Amino acid sequence: GWGHCGRAGEDWNASEKYIVLRCICQRSSRLRKIGCTFGGFFALMSMPKKTPRVPATPESASALAQSDYERLADFRYALRQFQAFSQHAAKEAGLTPQQHQSLLAIKGAQARGGMSISGLSQRMLLRHHSAVELVDRLVSAGLVLREASEQDARKVMLTLTRRAEDVLASLSAAHLEELRRVGPVLTDLIARVSASGNGLDVLAF
Repeated sequence: GWGHCGRAGEDWNASEKYIVLRCICQRSSRLRKIGCTFGGFFALMSMPKKTPRVPATPESASALAQSDYERLADFRYALRQFQAFSQHAAKEAGLTPQQHQSLLAIKGAQARGGMSISGLSQRMLLRHHSAVELVDRLVSAGLVLREASEQDARKVMLTLTRRAEDVLASLSAAHLEELRRVGPVLTDLIARVSASGNGLDVLAF
């Protein structure tokens, strides 16, 4: 799984997964069909998870060369740089990283039936009560509205306010620009890791 990229026992966050998917989209016909956009990212994130890989044996781990460690270190550094950029950009826009990710999740689901609180809890990897508290804060901040579903009046759907739409549009444009800047570097790192013969696990979901 994602832990094989060097952070065993710890989940990758959405920013890190997005940048990986963004950079390998040109290398995978399956991803090209989905489209490496924000919407495509959410579609990929909702795919059923595969059975976790068995940890590397001491024999296979001993086969790693110094260059493998160097490539992984460079790759993780580039991801951290993008994550730091994302956190700073959200803060400058008056949002926390969690709020930014929530708005992005809600916007990304707009053309697929919308986002419910339970759906947001799945996207944000939160327990339901924590997602409810998050939505309460977003509503209080004037970023999100609760609306009854057109299909089921008992179901509450989440929509962005005009203010949230404007803030998210600005943030998304800045993030895409940053991806264009760091994309070639990450694409090169991924190609080098894959070519080493030990890199396929790095791209495992």
